[in-house]
Amino acid sequence: MAEVAQPILRVTAPRRPFKDHENTVLAVAVFPDGYRMVTGSIDKTLRLWNLKDGVVLKKMEGHQSTVKAVAVSRDGKLIASGDENGQLIAWNGDTGESLTEAVKVHSTWIRSLDFSPDGTELASGSWDKTTELWCTKTWQVQGNPIICGGEVNCVRYSPSGEFLAIASTDLIIYNPRTKERIATLKTTASPCAFALTWTPNGARLLSASTISDPNIREWDSSTWKQVGDPWTGHSDTIHAIAVNRTGTLIASACKDNHTRLWRPSDRRTIAIFKDTHEVCCVTFSTDGTNILSGGRNMMIKEWAIPESALLESPPEEEARDSNSKAPAESSLPSLSTPQISIATAETSQAFTRITTPVRAYKDHKETVHAVAVFPDGRRMVTGSYDNMVHIWDLKDGVLLKKMEGHSGWVWAVAVSRDGKLVASGDDNGTLIVWHGDTGEILIPAVKAHAGRIRSMNFSPDGALLATGSTDKTTELWSTDTWKAQGNPINCGGIIYCVRFSPSGEHLAISTDGDKDILIYNAHTRECITNLKAASSPSSLAWMPDGTRLLSGGPLADPTIREWDTSTWKQVGEAWMGHAHCINVLAVNPNATFIVSGSDDNLMRLWRLSDRQTIAIFKDTHEVYCGVFSTDGKRILAGGRNMMIREWALPENTLRDDIPKEQAASSIQLRLTPSTSIATAEAMQVIPRFATPHRAFKDHKNTVFAVAIFPDGDRMVTTSMDQTLLLWNLKDGTVLKKMEGHQSTVRAVAVSADGQLIASGDENGALIAWHGVTGESLTDAIKVHTTWIRSLDFSPDGTALASGSWDKTTELWCTKTWQVPGNPINCGGEVNCVRYSPSGEFLAIAGSDILICNSRTSECIATLKTATSPWAYALEWTPDGTRLFSGGTNSDPNIREWDTSTWKQIGDHWSGHTDYIYAIAVDPTGTLVASACKDNHVRLWRASDRRTIAIYKDPYEVYCAIFSKDGKHILSGGRTMMVKEWEVPEDALLDAPKVQVSEDALPKDAPEEQATDKHASSEDASGEQVTSKHTSSEEFQEHHRDATDEHTLWEDVLEEQATSEHALSSCTCNHGVKAQDPHSKILSISTTALSACITGDLPLAEDVLTQEIGDDADNYNSYANRSFVMARKSDWDRALHDALKVRFS
Repeated sequence: MAEVAQPILRVTAPRRPFKDHENTVLAVAVFPDGYRMVTGSIDKTLRLWNLKDGVVLKKMEGHQSTVKAVAVSRDGKLIASGDENGQLIAWNGDTGESLTEAVKVHSTWIRSLDFSPDGTELASGSWDKTTELWCTKTWQVQGNPIICGGEVNCVRYSPSGEFLAIASTDLIIYNPRTKERIATLKTTASPCAFALTWTPNGARLLSASTISDPNIREWDSSTWKQVGDPWTGHSDTIHAIAVNRTGTLIASACKDNHTRLWRPSDRRTIAIFKDTHEVCCVTFSTDGTNILSGGRNMMIKEWAIPESALLESPPEEEARDSNSKAPAESSLPSLSTPQISIATAETSQAFTRITTPVRAYKDHKETVHAVAVFPDGRRMVTGSYDNMVHIWDLKDGVLLKKMEGHSGWVWAVAVSRDGKLVASGDDNGTLIVWHGDTGEILIPAVKAHAGRIRSMNFSPDGALLATGSTDKTTELWSTDTWKAQGNPINCGGIIYCVRFSPSGEHLAISTDGDKDILIYNAHTRECITNLKAASSPSSLAWMPDGTRLLSGGPLADPTIREWDTSTWKQVGEAWMGHAHCINVLAVNPNATFIVSGSDDNLMRLWRLSDRQTIAIFKDTHEVYCGVFSTDGKRILAGGRNMMIREWALPENTLRDDIPKEQAASSIQLRLTPSTSIATAEAMQVIPRFATPHRAFKDHKNTVFAVAIFPDGDRMVTTSMDQTLLLWNLKDGTVLKKMEGHQSTVRAVAVSADGQLIASGDENGALIAWHGVTGESLTDAIKVHTTWIRSLDFSPDGTALASGSWDKTTELWCTKTWQVPGNPINCGGEVNCVRYSPSGEFLAIAGSDILICNSRTSECIATLKTATSPWAYALEWTPDGTRLFSGGTNSDPNIREWDTSTWKQIGDHWSGHTDYIYAIAVDPTGTLVASACKDNHVRLWRASDRRTIAIYKDPYEVYCAIFSKDGKHILSGGRTMMVKEWEVPEDALLDAPKVQVSEDALPKDAPEEQATDKHASSEDASGEQVTSKHTSSEEFQEHHRDATDEHTLWEDVLEEQATSEHALSSCTCNHGVKAQDPHSKILSISTTALSACITGDLPLAEDVLTQEIGDDADNYNSYANRSFVMARKSDWDRALHDALKVRFS
């Protein structure tokens, strides 16, 4: 006997009892949220319980006899109960109020009830030998009853809803749609079964019988044959069976006063919970850590599952990954959907499994159901069932603000793209809008929906907020007026998720109606298409480029599906791995990874390229919300554990996180034997500056715009603090604080003669100022309906162009400050306007780049790119022959346009990694500066399109401009100041390409270092010239000097990876022709390169050392390792490897 061979844990003391019934408890069901349960009793009542504190929430009366059966719908909105008189009552799952009177359809006992997975049907089984199917909308019986040939003891829908199992004289399998009998399962016992349950994946059906056969039997749902021998242990009728959510534990309740806990992998009893009376019902808690059982003791007892049992029962992914050591007949199958086989690659794949987060954010008192990270990456907002919204500091983990105002559970939160707005929605259908910076309420509680707000999302431009509700509607809210725009979108079912596409063109809505995913035109509200998944998706996420939509399924289909947004067709097979509803989908910034979070307590990290799980993060409870950090290195997720946990992506996965344009199999550089890897042009040494020449500080918030006066002695700046400041550039003092705007001042311009200043704000208001005194010439003039993003004076100063996110550009007369004529309709939000130097053209950056005749406003040309429909910044060269444009995060490049043909010239200039907010050209037209959201200002040489200097700011940079003499760059952003940076002297000299000569070395390089460039060069006869060796001390001193803040050498490999020119073979002029027989191609492997980029220098060293170990003459690897060791400041080893290369 198993019980003799194996010690079984016996438990006699429950964790706690739930006492209030006055007679035997015959039925129990736990709600999907895990916080409540409902019980039915011989005392003719139902009780609605709070599982957290054990109190009775509602005593539900209406039956006139014993309540034998209860059931709760999958969404928790409905309760059904049946009694000994054959009567059924439907109840509201939230309030416990009856929805129907007692409906009599059976002639005697209703023994069992079960909702279909989609909640549209209820099956009732009775001792009158029939099973009825009820419509849950009308509470009418559909069609004729199913005649079962014997008293019905139990009815259970399969997880997919495809089958209905009925336990009677025989065990009958029906198609619930057609009521057709599919199979009849028989045993030697009669009745054949008294209790039934399905495994979560539907691959097995478990049945239990009476005292004549008190065993559990396992049935294969693909063949309808019994699997293995019966599970023995009980000695009387088994009243109920339950399976935990992962299918790794089974509980059975018996008339022998025992509840048994079984391990299905070997069909062994691993614990026995001993009651004092007959046990009539049993179920698992939602988190799987407790068993709830009830019976003749007139109470429900909560039993804690022993830790040893939980540890013995591996999570579903481990059972699958091991591919089950027992034969197929000896265990339940893995918990995937039976219709789809699991890829063999996954069964053999070694996952990284992570159980310890980096840190936890604890303060909420209940389940955390929503999380969003601010665009700055430094804060996050969370929403909880404790009715609270919290803002957190992600740097140190402290709680910045507790935001009170909701009277119900907070189910959804969202943050606008600019971080200025936070929205939250609750269980009561109430919407609250908060200030993103202060956390104060901007819009008090608005009754937005008749039901729970399940999801919300801001449009990319921040003009709209979409809210989806259980009232089956989606509303679009104007963020200017906070009024609903037009009529609600009727979606035909409960809304689970709403998501705007990255372009803002489409709105995806997941619903439990007939149409699983609805795709709407966000502007016209027209339904474009509906996507049919296997079951209603619970979560949605767009790829950053908008080419794919991802959906995560519910319990009936816990898979991820990928949809092509050009055809709206599914791409490939479903991604399998989860065992329960997928509540979370998020894509990392580089679109290389996807994270999914589920009710199975797991988060899975998927590699997009092959759709494989590469890491699993194991939580202790269901995961309801999750998001990537803005740098893509962390996952922030929360759920029933009442906290947000921060998980670090494994280092080996970060090495895979390289954007597509950087993912070359190797990077080749043309080097002569004497060239170090740091001085080759392809791995160009770029000076990096972290300390500005000086800073102009007085603004109280982000600086958005800067303009310099023609005399070069003054500048004007604008800020989120609603002011302009006029500065003296010579001594850095503020000459005038200019007030008048009522919102963030986004744009500023100075006329060519310096007599006029114009500024525009987020309300669409413009003010004209006197250029000399700083006094206002006009009041705030409202001509645009929303943000003025850009201003520019015509060269003659007679006109001012203003571009707005209201999709128009206005041309102002600067004498009258009136707008003559109609606005230019630009077809999209306008980000930048710039007059050509001659004043003939006006370039407008919006959906496309429009070139207009500035006199007639006629559109002359439309400039488009293949990769992005948006330009964010514009600038002309001084001679007007070229126009530069800067792109968004989907195309963070600079493009150069020929103004005689309006065609792009050459390839784009790559280097930035996010929105390029501003471009400036120096007075000579030889240098270009760009300001970016990636915290960098880049200085480019126009002649070869190369970055020649990088100025590193700690925050986003929104504006940049050259001083009038071209010797400085002035930039501003979230630091709340303008920084003045020096242009390197060699850049001012417009130096040619970087060469291996004294010019390419730091000016303080030792003499030995300078002469070393000849170390391996050849004389006229072709003989090698022996070089003088540089000492280790001199080598180290040189590198110390080279890290001066004005010649900072860092992240060189990052430059190599992000530079388009470094991705191809590059010829450097080293005094050796390209065809020189001694020139070599030096390559670096992807693994080593990725390690350098991510800062994992020990790994890079290991990889290169292994390469050298495999081939002692591999001088490529010596050269690369020399550079790695220099970055680690191990100068002796760096010199050793460098000398190896020098004499190779």
